[in-house]
Amino acid sequence: YDTELQRTVAVKIPKRSRLQSTEAFLAEARRVAKLKHDGIVPVHDVGVENDICFIVSEFLEGGSLADRLVGRKPTRDEAIRWISEVADALEYAHLHGIVHRDVKPANILLDHHGRAKLADFGIAQSTMKTGEFAPSLGTLRYMSPEQARGEPADHRSDIYSLGLVLHETLTGQLPY
Repeated sequence: YDTELQRTVAVKIPKRSRLQSTEAFLAEARRVAKLKHDGIVPVHDVGVENDICFIVSEFLEGGSLADRLVGRKPTRDEAIRWISEVADALEYAHLHGIVHRDVKPANILLDHHGRAKLADFGIAQSTMKTGEFAPSLGTLRYMSPEQARGEPADHRSDIYSLGLVLHETLTGQLPY
């Protein structure tokens, strides 16, 4: 709860095993915070408190697409609208040099209007990246083949992952 602005927010703290440099983490978080798009969960603040890095972002009341897939199956129109909204957000991020690298239902959140927003750029990489991060596998079930092989991920990797999410949203299961 943000006591200054009196609102509920989401606070993310990265696992120490994924963080090799506080400055690199903050620099990358600041880059992502500059992304201004209706389909991307906005970052309100980043910082360090007692040697712990954190990101403060908007809290979305609608839960995640992963939650929805466990409950009632989305309609075809909902699935297409949500994936289209995320595709638009990904295109914007890609045009600004950011590759998400972990597109999956748990990272697609729904706001109080039922709109999909892409969240958790925690392992994102940018073409302007500074510093080093510990290697991260992302989520194997939604990973592109090149990413699974440990090769560099680019915008095509995100599109592949989003295609898997679309398939799962429409059918209730992954294609393999």
